[in-house]
Amino acid sequence: MSIRLGPQACGTLAEAALREWIVTDGVGGYAMGTVAGLRTRRYHGLLAVALDGPGVRNLGLASLDPVLVAGDARIRLAAHEWGSGVVDPCGHELLASFDLDDGVPRWRWQVGGIVLERELAMTHGGPAVGIVHRLVAADRPVRLELTALCTWRSVHGERHEYGAPGVEQTADGFVFEGAYRVAGAGWHGGGEWYRDVRAREEILELCVVNVGALSIACPRIFNDVLSEEVSSTVNWTVALRIVAPCGILMLPKRRPTV
Repeated sequence: MSIRLGPQACGTLAEAALREWIVTDGVGGYAMGTVAGLRTRRYHGLLAVALDGPGVRNLGLASLDPVLVAGDARIRLAAHEWGSGVVDPCGHELLASFDLDDGVPRWRWQVGGIVLERELAMTHGGPAVGIVHRLVAADRPVRLELTALCTWRSVHGERHEYGAPGVEQTADGFVFEGAYRVAGAGWHGGGEWYRDVRAREEILELCVVNVGALSIACPRIFNDVLSEEVSSTVNWTVALRIVAPCGILMLPKRRPTV
């Protein structure tokens, strides 16, 4: 079954934030959110892990925020709401479409001649989620940055800022509070709290930690999505896996495919 929403539904926050999707791993874990990308519930996130059956789950990766960098312009494609009620950034306004195809959600952002897609899927039988970013077209040089917003708490709990989070730097990333590992080429560390993130469906304010970003350059420029160059469309793949100890692995895909 396929469901498609166009720019009118995606770009209207009142509508896009009410439409929710969920992808499960078959053992109690899931990824869940809204069409807009706005986290409206405390249990929304890109990787929730069942620790002791589906009754005990922790949220690990709250969000993976994409930013397109074209020249001096930084185009933020995420959406967050703050305690004041302000929504910033407003990446949903740049959504051209959202598709749910056989349970796989797909977002497509368009910024002038730049078109970026994101797909998300989970493996069955284990806590692993894969997120693919595909540059469909670009009329200028562009980079993609992916900022990981992390936490480690019960999906039903809350977390507020208290001291510095336990972030252990590694050669190619970090370990977050001994719970999961983030690694990937082009990684540079962060470490700031995002305070007063609002979950509007629960009138709740939470905190997450920006622990850094992965930055990948597009090696080619495509002027026309319908041209022959499309066969060489660049893909960015982010694979997130929980192992013992829990680990999130972020890897750029080596061979571009359509």
